[in-house]
Amino acid sequence: MLSFKKAIFRVLCLCCVLIGGGVNGRAKP
Repeated sequence: MLSFKKAIFRVLCLCCVLIGGGVNGRAKP
């Protein structure tokens, strides 16, 4: 259960970083 939660948390963080990085990269060229 803990490892499962960790996996989901990691995926969510990765998605947030990718989306946030893409937005920040476009906003600040």
